[in-house]
Amino acid sequence: MENSKKQHYVSFIFLTCGIIFVSFPLLILLFSSFKPNTEVYTFPFRFFPQHWTLDNYADAWKNNLSRYVWNSIVTSLVPTVTAIIFGLLAAYALAKMKFAGKGLLLKFIVVMMLVPFDILIFPMFQLFKSFHLLDSLAGIMVPGLVSAFGVFLMRQFMLQIPDELIEAARIDGCGLTGILTSVVLPNVTPGIAVLGITTFLYNWNVFTWPFIITTGETNKTLSVGLASMVTSINNFNPGGLLAGGIIMVIPVFILFVFFQKGITQVYMTTGIK
Repeated sequence: MENSKKQHYVSFIFLTCGIIFVSFPLLILLFSSFKPNTEVYTFPFRFFPQHWTLDNYADAWKNNLSRYVWNSIVTSLVPTVTAIIFGLLAAYALAKMKFAGKGLLLKFIVVMMLVPFDILIFPMFQLFKSFHLLDSLAGIMVPGLVSAFGVFLMRQFMLQIPDELIEAARIDGCGLTGILTSVVLPNVTPGIAVLGITTFLYNWNVFTWPFIITTGETNKTLSVGLASMVTSINNFNPGGLLAGGIIMVIPVFILFVFFQKGITQVYMTTGIK
């Protein structure tokens, strides 16, 4: 009993130290965002501000940050909704329907999950250029409208739905729409939640593709906009940059706090392989 208590205390100490170590840079970012610019580079470093201020947030919001946030919201929400819709429909066909080439199509989807996105950037750039989609929100969103991972994930959930339930619904007179709404959706809700959260966070944080495809200030996302604030020599505002970093972290923090338990349980129980 004493040994188990000692192990418990040791584990608690190590976990606490790990949490402090990981969260320390984020805490520095948080408190520094409330410092005036004159205190940001103060030496020796002060963890807490001497003079608390919200001017950094106000200045950043006026200097295109509001546009960056809006662009990120649009380019994150739209692909999330479409990835869920197309993922549900494609996964149902792969899991519960019989058609020629089904196995080959599933293998192709798995291969697409393994292909690094970086090697597709150049041909996609040429393709989007020919369709006049450069420097547009549509050009940022199109690659994420359908997710191979989403299709595969939803298929794993649908394989757990007994075929007898679908047959019973079909005998009761349900068509495809009725089966999806009354049988499939209630049984794959955790999977939809996981797919929605992971897709939103990926599109919220993605940098490479929006950075390459956007040239002006109008269509920059938050991640690209913050990077442009770093490289701005004439208008560099360290306090505004720190405030923008905190604004970018807020959705991630909210989703983690409210959905961490559900996401962990889903990944543990569904056997994503």
